[in-house]
Amino acid sequence: MVYFIVAVVFLFLLSTVIIYNSLIRNKNDVGNAFATIDVMLRKRYDLVPKIVEAVKAYMTYERELLTEITALRVRAVSQDLSNEERVIVENKIGKQT
Repeated sequence: MVYFIVAVVFLFLLSTVIIYNSLIRNKNDVGNAFATIDVMLRKRYDLVPKIVEAVKAYMTYERELLTEITALRVRAVSQDLSNEERVIVENKIGKQT
């Protein structure tokens, strides 16, 4: 009878320790998951200014290119160009596109 009571108490303590450890492990897993999400979001937020700068640089390039192509087209359709000049302008337009 005494062995039975000792066994029941031992099983109760063992199950309590196992449940407690699993709860702590789950709590740590949740904390690690949120920490990982925070790190990923921080990296993402750090990349936004770099993307904005890249887009601004590309926008400047595109603006300059469009201005240059427009000027070349205006010059190409003007009537006061010789054939050699027209070929040079057409070649420049072809290289830009």
